[in-house]
Amino acid sequence: MYTWTGDELESKLRKLEQSAKNRFGGTTDSELSELEDVVALTAARVQSAESEVSDIESKIAALSAAGSKKKVSASHQRKKSTQDFPKTNGAQWKSNNIY
Repeated sequence: MYTWTGDELESKLRKLEQSAKNRFGGTTDSELSELEDVVALTAARVQSAESEVSDIESKIAALSAAGSKKKVSASHQRKKSTQDFPKTNGAQWKSNNIY
């Protein structure tokens, strides 16, 4: 692993500072303030969107859970309703209906 010397780090830092000054040196405080406002507004919008997504995911999960319970409940009701009536081959019905 390479270890930077103090002189190399200082030289690299000076180059980075000069590059930043060349690139952003003409930016006024007013422009920087406007950019900060835009960044803050964008961050707030992102946070709001994330919150909306979270709410939607929660609703989807709740609906999915309710749907699963409903399917289980409907299946249980079908099973229960068929169990309420004894299965016969019809002979009992015929024998009870003597005219």
